[in-house]
Amino acid sequence: MDRKAFIQALLWATAAFAIWVVVAQRILPTRPAVTRPADAGAWSAPSSTTGPAATAPTSRAEMAPAGAYRAVGTDEPASIAMGNVADAKDSPYRMHLELSGRGAAIESAGMTDYAETVNGRERYRLLAPVSGAGGREQLSLAVENVSINGQDVRLVDVNWRAVRSEDASGQTATFEVDLVDENGAAAVRLRRIYRLAPQPVDTTRRDLRIDWTVENLTDQPHEVRLTERGPVGIPQAYSRAEDRYIYAAVSLPTETQTARVDPKLFSKVSGANEKREILYKRGAPEKFWWLGAGNKYFSCILVPVAPDGTDRPEYVEQADAVDLDGDALTSGDVTTRLVSRLDVPPRTSRSAGVDCYLGPNDKKAFARPANADYVRRDYRRIIAVQYGSCTFGWLTDAMVLLLDGLEKVVGNYGVAIIILVLIVRLILHPITKKGQVNMVRMQERMGKLQPKIEQLKERFGNDRGRLQQETMKLYKEEGVNPATSMAGSCLPMAIQMPVWIALYTSLSNNIEMRHRGFVLWIHDLTAPDAMIPFAGTYHVPLLSKLTGEISALNLLPILMAISMYLQQKLTPKPQPPAQSGRAAPNPQMDQAAQMQKMMPLMSIFFALICYAMPSGLNLYIMTSSLLGALEQHVIRKHLKKVKEKGLATGPPPDPLRDPARPPSWLARKFHAIQKQADDAQRLGGKRKK
Repeated sequence: MDRKAFIQALLWATAAFAIWVVVAQRILPTRPAVTRPADAGAWSAPSSTTGPAATAPTSRAEMAPAGAYRAVGTDEPASIAMGNVADAKDSPYRMHLELSGRGAAIESAGMTDYAETVNGRERYRLLAPVSGAGGREQLSLAVENVSINGQDVRLVDVNWRAVRSEDASGQTATFEVDLVDENGAAAVRLRRIYRLAPQPVDTTRRDLRIDWTVENLTDQPHEVRLTERGPVGIPQAYSRAEDRYIYAAVSLPTETQTARVDPKLFSKVSGANEKREILYKRGAPEKFWWLGAGNKYFSCILVPVAPDGTDRPEYVEQADAVDLDGDALTSGDVTTRLVSRLDVPPRTSRSAGVDCYLGPNDKKAFARPANADYVRRDYRRIIAVQYGSCTFGWLTDAMVLLLDGLEKVVGNYGVAIIILVLIVRLILHPITKKGQVNMVRMQERMGKLQPKIEQLKERFGNDRGRLQQETMKLYKEEGVNPATSMAGSCLPMAIQMPVWIALYTSLSNNIEMRHRGFVLWIHDLTAPDAMIPFAGTYHVPLLSKLTGEISALNLLPILMAISMYLQQKLTPKPQPPAQSGRAAPNPQMDQAAQMQKMMPLMSIFFALICYAMPSGLNLYIMTSSLLGALEQHVIRKHLKKVKEKGLATGPPPDPLRDPARPPSWLARKFHAIQKQADDAQRLGGKRKK
């Protein structure tokens, strides 16, 4: 590489890097870690099922907001543990819950079958407390507010009375609070009940039922509105980019069995000036179905249900997505809010409930016929919305199915990834080969025509219409159809792209791959390979915008860059046509040569982008590049043989020249453009006369 070309390549790479740094701040924002209590470093079972919570007790003065009604609770917030408290391997419960009497909320939720780290014993915490304004901890699923006949009473900081029970049907935690009028007489009693039934692992179910009852203790009817908070403290699964979602499923009357979910709600609320997004309001044409939040691997889904267990009850008044503290720099408190309305006659009670799913985004569980409610509610939609719009959902599902099937055979997801890429490469090889051959043929033909095109530019450079007409005429005389040739090289690539994107997506959203290793130092294919961990983390200016804080030497991105460079080096390149005397300038050849010189720098740049990506994705890209390099080698040999037979210097015959073969759409388009150019030239000539 000469010095001038090297400097140009370096400047281009530097410009690309600077642009990416600016763009990355917007499309890959680095979110701060979810704020958790100072003593929440390790997961441990509580020593008892009741006792004071970690928060400061709420006094009765704080529990008495201004108005005709006030809440009467207890002086100390109760703490109740439910589920797999002892972290037993044979437990019938798939979760470990710590409930708080403050707001009748969930303080934290751990997953029985999933760990925080690869070799750690701490259970994965899907829900956790988040620091709020004034030092108060914001808890999940808390009852925030109740409105009685239009008068609001704040409940989120009230300590409810609590009692725990257990029988053959499972575990139950009951919370109660009384609302008294200005005379101190009890007017309304609110009761909230958490029910956790045994769910052995083979059922693939992870459900929590939450029922609440409004009991009218007076002789007057009450209109009661209850505001309930959604999940908070959900961690990011991928540290370099926001992968958390807010789900709001609604259905139209014509689509009663299909949930429509907006995957961009989390970003809208966490980054917008208005920290609330109305997801549903009574009177809207659609019917509210369910809502929730989660990351790429786990979710908390809340489904309001009527007392008879049916979905889409009429009592849902409004559903929102909210940022509790309104601060764009903190996102652990981005959640949902559900407002329900019940009309309670005198001396009677009304009930409602929520089916809560707390667990992994497991496509198999969501599609299992035995889980009819999961299937009916279309829980799979929370996985499908992460596929994006650049591929087909069924194609990604097929890739996941094939990948899981290969893992069952070979027993290693890393090996399964390699085999899967090999299978896809073999299936697409004929298309790839055809595209490469057509591209080389087109480049060689265009290279040979370039001197004649330059002569036309010298003759008709000031007359664009005439230049276009003569160029089309030259193509026709030489039997070259640029539209057909371009389609022959680009169409195979367009066909392959959805397949590769589907393969990439299947690796990014497969819960089965979490904490599954490959070989040697690669212990988790969903995390960077970290061949040599560092003692601490290091911030490199500009570079850390791409890679984040560097805490280890990751080898796979380096090997991936080498494989990509090797593939580019082996890609068939057109040779300049033989010229007698002084060769005419060939811009296409010069541009291709400049791109080849930039390949090493672009490979390094791409390695930096992928440095902190999961090792499974880097393994996929590296394997694809190595197999692509081998494929290019085979194609080069094929082209050499074709040239030796004297068949390499031309694209397939123009379909318009073969009367037995109907012309293609592109061929017809090409000749239509040529006819327009001829008509424009004739019209211009008449005007001059």
